[in-house]
Amino acid sequence: MEVPRLTEPENNCNAYPRPQLRRDNWTCLNGIWDFALDPEAKWTNPLAVEWDRTIVVPFSPETLASGVDNCGFFRAAWYRREFAPPDLKPGQRMFLHFGAVDYCATVWVNATQVCAHQGGYTPFRADITDALRPDGPQQVIVKADDDPADLAKPRGKQDWKREPHSIWYPDDGDLATGVARDCPRIIHRRAAMDIEPETLGDRARSADRRKASGRA
Repeated sequence: MEVPRLTEPENNCNAYPRPQLRRDNWTCLNGIWDFALDPEAKWTNPLAVEWDRTIVVPFSPETLASGVDNCGFFRAAWYRREFAPPDLKPGQRMFLHFGAVDYCATVWVNATQVCAHQGGYTPFRADITDALRPDGPQQVIVKADDDPADLAKPRGKQDWKREPHSIWYPDDGDLATGVARDCPRIIHRRAAMDIEPETLGDRARSADRRKASGRA
């Protein structure tokens, strides 16, 4: 059975990743990315990666919808794509947001490492302004490192054995609002660029809103 590759923005980018903080000027990075599996996590430098296929983000490599459909065990996976950012006005910064990357993420923009993050269920962002080229396409690379044999880190019901046992199972392809969950050991969730300026005044107002809502 042929599974449609959902690559158009209206299919993969139908919801702002942070609706309570929606901004007008943002770009969704879901869609087709270059992709490479790294079963033993042997690559540490993006220049060494052998890009041999593509993947549809935000679906995990284990799912049919991703175009990869690989339920094997692998320590790491690599993602790469180009984007064309709008012109920044004076005082503006560009932020790259991730809904989550399971479990450890390292992010490069134009060969410059811009952040590293641990925790497969929490969002994070990186200020990539200083890594941008003056013109032309910009490149982002993400390494997602998640050892399936590491039983100490948080996990869902994904199995670490070849045959499912007890309450664990290998893959179910469950998706929720542009987020791949439950099935994957390597998850790349929604990514978006945010280019609105952030000033000290913006931060103070955001803190006031969180305090007023009881989320401080």
